[in-house]
Amino acid sequence: MGLSEFLCKGVADYLIRCSLFPMFRRRYGVDAMTYQRMANLASMGWSMKPITAMFSDIFSFFGYTKRWYLAVSCVVGAAFALAFALLPPAKASAAPAAVFVFLTSFTKANVDILTQGHYSRLIRRIPLAGSSLVSWVWWWVLLGSLVASVIAGPLADASLEWIGVIVAATLQFVTTFFFVMNWYGENKNRVNRAEDAKFMRAKLLEERRDSSKRLREDDDTAVAEMGNHSMLVLSDEVCAGVSGEEEDEVPPLPTCCCGVFEVNKEVARRSWRIVLYCLLVAAGSVVMAIVTVLGDIWSLLYACIAVSVAVCVFGFFALPLVIAKANLYTFLSMASYIQLPGALDSFYMARPDCLPDGPHFSFFFYNTVASIIGNIGGIVGILLFRYVFSKKSYRITFVFTTLVMVVASIFDLIIVERWNRPRVSDHVVYVLGDQVVYQVCYMLHFMPGIILLSRLCPRGTESMVYALLAGFANFGQAVSNTVGSLLMEFKWPVETDPAVGCDFSNVKWLLIVGHLLCPLVCIPLVFLLIPAARICDNIDVDGRVVRPQEPPGDCKVEGSRESLSAQEPVLK
Repeated sequence: MGLSEFLCKGVADYLIRCSLFPMFRRRYGVDAMTYQRMANLASMGWSMKPITAMFSDIFSFFGYTKRWYLAVSCVVGAAFALAFALLPPAKASAAPAAVFVFLTSFTKANVDILTQGHYSRLIRRIPLAGSSLVSWVWWWVLLGSLVASVIAGPLADASLEWIGVIVAATLQFVTTFFFVMNWYGENKNRVNRAEDAKFMRAKLLEERRDSSKRLREDDDTAVAEMGNHSMLVLSDEVCAGVSGEEEDEVPPLPTCCCGVFEVNKEVARRSWRIVLYCLLVAAGSVVMAIVTVLGDIWSLLYACIAVSVAVCVFGFFALPLVIAKANLYTFLSMASYIQLPGALDSFYMARPDCLPDGPHFSFFFYNTVASIIGNIGGIVGILLFRYVFSKKSYRITFVFTTLVMVVASIFDLIIVERWNRPRVSDHVVYVLGDQVVYQVCYMLHFMPGIILLSRLCPRGTESMVYALLAGFANFGQAVSNTVGSLLMEFKWPVETDPAVGCDFSNVKWLLIVGHLLCPLVCIPLVFLLIPAARICDNIDVDGRVVRPQEPPGDCKVEGSRESLSAQEPVLK
């Protein structure tokens, strides 16, 4: 898992992201406001996760719910990245390039979400490993982005950014080998279904035993009534078996397309609302992508409002209340920190003929040096999360990181207003703010969300529900970019054409509204939408603490049956 995330989500995806500014602004010659729109397509591709997770949970491909989907995604994603790299350097290439970025980002999102669905199942099987497993995966992601930053900067300074995109395509294609060989060790779909049914039967039995004395006396009868697994298309004998049973001991599931797909009808039947929600989020992402590329400013505004309201409201119909509330908070926390790549990237990278008194950062500094320092900040964030915040409350962690991220944005305002000149270098201020303080807090803000989503995912639909929650966060980032575009096009435009006369006077207002004021909206929402639990607590879909990973104070499970008790949910 670590190596695939290193190559695909770390190196390949970061190379694509680092190439966006030089590819669109220099190779295709678009202005800052058009670039703000085009760069948004990368986030929209990642918000398409739910459709893949839904399809993979319902239709196992050659007996696996993840393995072959992962392999196909790597091959197709490499092809789209290659197409993006080889488009001719002309302004007319900007729109198709944005489409290719959207599609290759979608395939990388597939690899990421199916991997996360796989380790979500592992976390539910062994809850004590939750923080360590997530930290391990993110170590590899950060290492990959570190390698990508070393490659991207020098290539962009040499006007060879398209070579970095080809490298990204190659690495994503190489990752295919991991899935063909099944190095994830994924079980067959029918084995996983049997494991889920066994868990459900044990849970029903436990609930019966705890309900009343009468039901405890009639336990055998109750199990016979409640333990029939026709809903899961599995027999009681299979459900009584141990996970890891031989494939021929598991009853066959319905198939289609000459046996290529096994159909998990019970997943679709039990989760039909989630299926509809996945389709809605994916459709909303496609609509937003089309309007972003082809629509005018009013179409973009109406589409943004309509799609955002629809997906937020439908979440409370499709998901349990606690999951829906956490989902809404994740969306709002991402959407409220307004992304401004068109304004800020153009300001920092502006040439002397456009902005004589500007920072004039080179690509080597902006994409390589600053990113390396930022990755070190991300590593510090992981360490702080692992050893300090992993035992704190979700609410305290989210409030703290939100406040510090706002403070970090003041460094951008200092550079834009030139308050640091001539005493302090722009490079120093930028590194301290964006690449140290912000990156540390971003990881501290992001990783508790990953843990919370992993713990809330219902068994049997890990990929689907996790994709909804994680994809909704990516959709929040896309909305954030869209709001940034609307602010620039409606109220505070930025001019980057030296022939007309560059004008960055509105960047300060974009920063004040988008980075300093809007994120503060999330602080009261934390107490309304996030469960009152610690990050190390195991919680059920109702937000109740099932069994803390460790008792109050030091978060350790007592007793000699630590690993066993951690896997058996008992309401506190």
